[in-house]
Amino acid sequence: MFRRLLPVSAFVLVFAGCGGGSGPLTPQPEPPGPPEPPPPEATPGGVWQGTSSLGIGIVGLVSESGDFHFMQEDGLQLVGTLTTSGDGLSANFVGYVPFGKKFKDGSTTGVGSLSGSFAGRSSISADISFTTSRGTASESTLELSYNPIYERDSSLSAVAGNYLDTERNVVINVSDDGEFFSQDPRSHCITNGTVSVIDPAFNLYRVEYEFSNCEGHNKNLNGTVAEGFAALDDTQSPEVLILGVEVAAAGYSFAGVFPRS
Repeated sequence: MFRRLLPVSAFVLVFAGCGGGSGPLTPQPEPPGPPEPPPPEATPGGVWQGTSSLGIGIVGLVSESGDFHFMQEDGLQLVGTLTTSGDGLSANFVGYVPFGKKFKDGSTTGVGSLSGSFAGRSSISADISFTTSRGTASESTLELSYNPIYERDSSLSAVAGNYLDTERNVVINVSDDGEFFSQDPRSHCITNGTVSVIDPAFNLYRVEYEFSNCEGHNKNLNGTVAEGFAALDDTQSPEVLILGVEVAAAGYSFAGVFPRS
């Protein structure tokens, strides 16, 4: 608290009018402080789970910056970046089928858009329009709920270990320094790459690996690169690795839930 002194002219007038007395100065209020900053806008980051209007289960891995992989249990994977404004969200995306699969019209990829609403760390609701590369169009909706496993810290030591792809009988190894390796005994495909921490405060990892040594109908994978996300789910026993990647050069995706072995 401080006192603001009157200008000299005003002081003389007060002095003269009071017969030589100087009355107490009235304290002035402190100026208001700066306004409080607005609360940060909620991000769409999270591990999300739910279903589409087609009755298909969906798991979504979304970074704080909005990059997403929505993985349907039928194998279709949607990859793009969410844009948010208030409680609204929208995105353009690319859709991929798993390697070796096709849409009913024979295509393997398509493009689409989604728009809807979200509540940070709570829910996502969106309308989806999708068109395959051969022109087959479809409409659907999705409803997703936030899974708090996203708030688990991430680290290379936490994700290191062996995970079993039970469908192909392949062991996926993540070393203590984040090296990713697997070898498929049927296709002879070898994958080498890395798992890295995006933000240690959130349970989301960036995954990148390259294919080599593939034989037979898998030969076109050689030299291609898979990119995507992974998260750990320790609410299951044994703990599982949720993984979703796109192989853009080959026009397909790969996703799965792999238990520690």
